Amino acid sequence: MANDVSPGGTVPSGTKAFYSIPELIARWGVSRRTIERFRSAGLLEVVKIGRKVLVEVGEVLRFEAVHRSRNLG
Repeated sequence: MANDVSPGGTVPSGTKAFYSIPELIARWGVSRRTIERFRSAGLLEVVKIGRKVLVEVGEVLRFEAVHRSRNLG
């Protein structure tokens, strides 16, 4: 499944719109606490839907682009 967001910020039908925290842990190879630190520091914007904490694909791509040259952990 593709994880691309179009330039207008919309997500094409059938593609992933959000990552869960466990998916980010696996993608970045960091701990839950590290992701919490990113959130607390204002480095990673999350969306709460009910009890779920999710991160939009565009935010994940933005974060990765900004922190590409650094180790995420």
